Amino acid sequence: MMSSDDKRETIMKGVIHGACDYMVKPVRMDAVELLWQHVIRKRRNDQLKEMEQAMEDKLVVEEEEKSRSMKKKMKKRKDKKEDKDDEGGESSDHMNTASPASASAVKKPRMVL
Repeated sequence: MMSSDDKRETIMKGVIHGACDYMVKPVRMDAVELLWQHVIRKRRNDQLKEMEQAMEDKLVVEEEEKSRSMKKKMKKRKDKKEDKDDEGGESSDHMNTASPASASAVKKPRMVL
């Protein structure tokens, strides 16, 4: 805001009603240059913040997509394993009921440390 009135009440009224700055006429060129330097610096900072936020949002989306993809893969593997267990489970039950000797023939793998 620019005015020839330099009373404190007038300045406060202008700032309260939304003025970012108050300049008293006659305006000096160095005051205008300083004002523009602050405006440009603020715009740059705002643009940098927007860019950083956009990058963070992009990373979050990528992480969510990876997570969904991994969950789908794990579900597919689990479903395949269950299908194999269902097929293999029937034959092993049949073996166990046929003869106890054949059940003992199936060895458990040993852990070597």
